[in-house]
Parts: sequence; C-alpha cells; structure tokens
Amino acid sequence: MLIILCLLICFKAFPQDGKVVLINGGNEKNSNNLRYLENIRSMFSGFVDSGYVEDDISVLYGSGDFKDTNTGYGNPYGGSDFDIYGSPTPQVQSSNSEVPVENLDIRLTSEYVFSNKEKKLNGAAKKKNLISIFDKLSKELSKGEDLTLFITDHGSQESNSFSNSMGGFSAPSPNSETVVNLWGETLTIDEFNSLISVIPETSNVRIITNICFGGGLTKLTSSNVCVMANQVDEKPSSSESIDLDLYAQNFATAMKLKKDFDKDGKVTYFDAHQYATSLDNKNNRGKTSLDFFIEQNLRKINQKKGLGLVLNESIFKCVNVLPGVTTLEDAIDSFEEISTFLSPTSIGIPKNRMKYLNGRINKQLAALEGHPLKQKEEILREQTELLKKNLAKSAKEWSQLSETQKKILEKKSLLEAQELKNQITKFEAELLDIKALNQEIDFLKFASEEQMNEYKKIKNCMEGEYVHE
Repeated sequence: MLIILCLLICFKAFPQDGKVVLINGGNEKNSNNLRYLENIRSMFSGFVDSGYVEDDISVLYGSGDFKDTNTGYGNPYGGSDFDIYGSPTPQVQSSNSEVPVENLDIRLTSEYVFSNKEKKLNGAAKKKNLISIFDKLSKELSKGEDLTLFITDHGSQESNSFSNSMGGFSAPSPNSETVVNLWGETLTIDEFNSLISVIPETSNVRIITNICFGGGLTKLTSSNVCVMANQVDEKPSSSESIDLDLYAQNFATAMKLKKDFDKDGKVTYFDAHQYATSLDNKNNRGKTSLDFFIEQNLRKINQKKGLGLVLNESIFKCVNVLPGVTTLEDAIDSFEEISTFLSPTSIGIPKNRMKYLNGRINKQLAALEGHPLKQKEEILREQTELLKKNLAKSAKEWSQLSETQKKILEKKSLLEAQELKNQITKFEAELLDIKALNQEIDFLKFASEEQMNEYKKIKNCMEGEYVHE
C-alpha cells in the first residue's frame, strides 16, 4: 500500500509555488467580447492543469458579472461587422430576442469558465480591486514564489484612450504609452508600476498579455519583472473572431501539452509564449522583455561592435602595462594575442555566456534553413507584378464579360490578392525574426558583464517552469 501511495505521489504534478491573477477589463458590455471570456477560461484551465491550486488563482472580470459579455446575442453590434481587431466575426442570431442572455448562453456561468460552479470571481476589473489583491499578495508571497499575471481585453494608447463602444483607434503619436482598459477605467504604465512595486523583489512578476499595443508594457521590465506580449507597442492586436484569440488560447494549450518548444529539457512560460506566437495571426508580432532590454542597449552594443572589439577588462590591464604602447590601436598592431580577444567570433567571449550564444546561433541557422530569403523576395515581387498585369488585362476585357464571369473573376482576384498579402506578411515576419536574432547575437557577443547579468535575470523570469512533475 505504501509503495502504491509513493508511486501516486511521485507521478502526480505537485502544486505550483506562486500566485496567479487573471484580468479581463472589457471596458464596457458592447466591447467586452466573448473571446476575452474564452481566454480567461483557457488560461484558468492551463494553470490548474499545471498544478496551481484554484484558490491561488484570482480572477477579475469586466463588471464582475459574466453576463456583461458581448456574445453576439441581443446587442446592436452582434459581432457581424465588428472588425476592429482582425477578421470579420460571424453574425449570431437568437431565436427569441426576448429571452434573457443568461438563459441563451451557458458560457456566461462560473461552471463553464472554471469547470466548477463553486469557484467565484474575485470582483470587477477595477483599480480598487487590483490594489486590494496586490496588497494581499505582497503579504502572502514567500521568498522565491512567483506572481504571474495574464491580461486580456482592450489595450490602447494613453493619448488615444478607448473612445467608444465600437473601439475605434486613431494612429498613436510617437510618444504614446500603452494603457490597459479596465471596466470603465484605464490603467497607465505608471499606475501598473505602482501596483507591482508592493511585490517583494525576491519574487518574479511575470506579465502575459493578449491586448492591443501590449508590447508597450515591456517598459515595466526590471530585474524581477518580465513581460510577454502577443503584439508590439504600436499596433492593435488582431483576433480571428468574436470568440477566438489564437495567442491566448494556444498559450493555454502549450501549458496543457507541457510543450518544451526550444527542446532544452525544461517546460517554461517562454516555451508557451514561443509556441503561441508561432501559431498566432501573422498580423501580430510578439514582443518580450528581452526584446525591450536588447533594444534599450543596442546603441551601446553597436558602438562596441563598430570598434570591432569585446570590451574585456583584462585587455586594458594588459595594454596599460605594455612598454611603448600608448593606444589600443598600437596594441592591436603589435600583439596578435590581443587581437584574438577583439575578434567578433567566439574567441574572447566569456565562457559563461557561450551557452546563450550557441543557443541563439543554432536557432538562427534553423530559421534560415530552407528559407532563401532573397529568392523568396524576388518570387513575391514577380507574383505581385503578375497579379497587377492580370488585373489590368481583366479590366480591359471587363465590358465583354457576362455578369457571372465578372463575379467569378472578382472573387478569384480577391482570393489571389489576399493570398499574396498573406505570403508577404509571412515573409516580412521571417525577416523580422532573423533581424531580432541577429540583434540578440550581437548583444551576446558584445555586452558588458553588467548587461549580461540583467539579461540573465530577465531570461530567468521568462523561463520560469510552470509545472513540477
């Protein structure tokens, strides 16, 4: 009996150490789309399946009532042409518009969202409730316990806050900052930072976002705060429909599948982020705290790269004591052994960072494999020109076509144009991936030890393991 008990304990996932807060702001009922409810449901299930205890997961949702969700039933927008985030969403018709929404849709219940009708919401997505929860967590979190936040809803820009129930956005100004839309309120980066500041620095704070302009929250990055967003600072997030966000729902899927995306033997939040972004709508461009950190340090890194050297303290000590050597350039000309330290190859790179560099270089090679980008670019240009010529030819012959032929040609041309657009978007994403990898490789080659220490802290936060088996 003891052996069986031991086996059960050994093979069961242990409860996770840490706390989770799931947030959907929604802004107001007509913009509180069903996909936000589905995202909360998916992520809650993902955390529970990973070993988190339900009582350690706090959920703030819209008004505090699931019934205030835009399901497409009985509201003037109905999801039909409500296309501010991506593809048009299907019109959902109710058979009886007089029937209350809660009787039409079982999804608006605790039992559906949590698979447990006893589990209750922790309240509305309001600032006062966030302050209360963070104050409580600041006292409950033990040393080494992490806090993970998941945010889904509308994000916007501080100078262009969410302005109407249809969620229209104007182009953000260069100095705009991302804000999170709560229920009838907005949370600025400064306010968010104040919330986080009460959490002990011995705990990592991990923020996962599926919102418009979510990459702007990477400004919260610090030695114990990291962010993973499905979209960059300057763009709204694109969703598939009123009930489907590919990023959030695939992030949860990765957690359920225990995906080791980078095959390093660990199952981490960053694995889940990479898995989700690999499947996400290509109009979205994921951004993390590592991306932000490297961007911030790139100017210094490029200065070092331009000099063609790795700034190593031992080199300067060597130069200073060599007789007759007055400049670093003299040292390079005179002593071959010093020039090896200055090579932009692995020679001279501290051993303690080679594992990071090798990992990124291997990933870059994998990304390039099978993707002759110059050739692909030329093919896309040729396809674009061919499509233009075909359309021009069709325009000349238009008057000679029957109405049926015109409709067929219109549909065919639209499909071809859309497919070409999709291919170009994918190609641009590949180029950006390789550019980002190149930047990280340059960082790993030329970063100072202080910069590397910060890099490791951020990476450690993002690579927290969410399941213990």
